[in-house]
Amino acid sequence: MIEFILKRAAQPLGLALEWYWEYIILAAAVLIIYKLTFTNVDELYLSDELRDNISVRICCIFSRIFFFLSVWAIMYGAVWLIKLIIRNWKTAAFIACVTVIMAAAVSAAVLIMQLFHSRKSIDSGAHKTKMS
Repeated sequence: MIEFILKRAAQPLGLALEWYWEYIILAAAVLIIYKLTFTNVDELYLSDELRDNISVRICCIFSRIFFFLSVWAIMYGAVWLIKLIIRNWKTAAFIACVTVIMAAAVSAAVLIMQLFHSRKSIDSGAHKTKMS
């Protein structure tokens, strides 16, 4: 457990950067988190009747911790995913190409079905007018 904590303290995001750059990135994230929590939760704290309420202060603290851990987990997951894609770029490129081809095939099939459907409705309308 201590090894995990020390490893995260040395490289909080797991980037191939110097440790101080990772902390600068985290500081920017903390500023964003502070703005988010200030607009959402701290309005309660600034109201006159709730300013001295300890439960509001605790709510503000826990919301900041929750937002920070959420943003840190998202950033850490994004870094991990990018590293995985870079390590396996051939597989990622293949999956991307297959996805694009499948999306194009489905789009073409839907377009063809719509054209046939509209052509069929035009033909059936013409047939009804000829019979009457």
